[in-house]
Amino acid sequence: MFSYFLFYGVSRMKKELFSRRFIILVLCFVLVAAGLFGVFFHISSNELTLQQAQAYSQSTGLSFFVYHARSGHYSPLRVPLVPNASTSTSSRFRQQVSTLLVDEENARNGSRSDAALLSPSAGDKLVYLSTTQSAPDAVSIYPVTESGLTLPVLFQASSNTSDSLSALVLPTSYSSLYSVGHTRSFHDYDAQSGPELSSLSAQAGPITINGLSLDEYAASCTLRQAVSASDFAPAQSIVTLSDSAAPVTVEYYSGTVYHTFQLKPSCRWLGFSPDTFSSCHAELTQDGYAQLDLSDFVQTPGLYVIRPSSSSPVYLVFELTD
Repeated sequence: MFSYFLFYGVSRMKKELFSRRFIILVLCFVLVAAGLFGVFFHISSNELTLQQAQAYSQSTGLSFFVYHARSGHYSPLRVPLVPNASTSTSSRFRQQVSTLLVDEENARNGSRSDAALLSPSAGDKLVYLSTTQSAPDAVSIYPVTESGLTLPVLFQASSNTSDSLSALVLPTSYSSLYSVGHTRSFHDYDAQSGPELSSLSAQAGPITINGLSLDEYAASCTLRQAVSASDFAPAQSIVTLSDSAAPVTVEYYSGTVYHTFQLKPSCRWLGFSPDTFSSCHAELTQDGYAQLDLSDFVQTPGLYVIRPSSSSPVYLVFELTD
């Protein structure tokens, strides 16, 4: 009988010890999860601490932020979408204004759809911060003079000198230059029936938009060439749409198999003149960043495009408010 009670007592002690350890493990998990949620919340809301902004700069190579004086946090500048295309010599695409695309849905990258807002009256600053790279002496800033709605797709010509359209291509984000393996597919924009492809070529079979060929559909709209990121692909352009534009139906073939899906006009194009810009100087501070001089712009609210370096295809977007 004594041995029974001894065994029972030891077993109960083991169970209680196991229960306590289990509870401690659960509490640790909850605390870690809460910490990760806090970090995720800050990053997904684009309100970063200095340390988070430094980590973002280190991991992406994108080092320009809006510093918000009221909160003491930093917002990364908006990263437009761009094609990998060269400037066309075709008369169909000639224009004096360059065009960037901003994605209103940001299907899988988790970033917010609004541009980083900068209010000089609230003490906000445009800053450059990096733990490894020196601040540039100056950066080029272009005012956005035109904007409109478009589809999240590029219309690709058969060649740099051709007026005939031969493919639909998804633009890639500049951030993909720094993120290995980041790709887009039509499925990002139509999760129910969009294909896991980044381009559709007429060589594989007919492509129509609302029942029209690519050339016919483009003729019913206005084409604008998008900003170029490289010199290795045929010319690519976008169509300009009204703010009331409805989703379009895309039809295509894989071999002899018919497919269809919808694309919403979920991108905005931003037009700016490549010849109209101000060179803004950066001044080092003791606060972990270099501040850019925006004195030329403080009286003119609106969207602005930054080109950090003339030798780089990277552009960034912010909005100056009252």
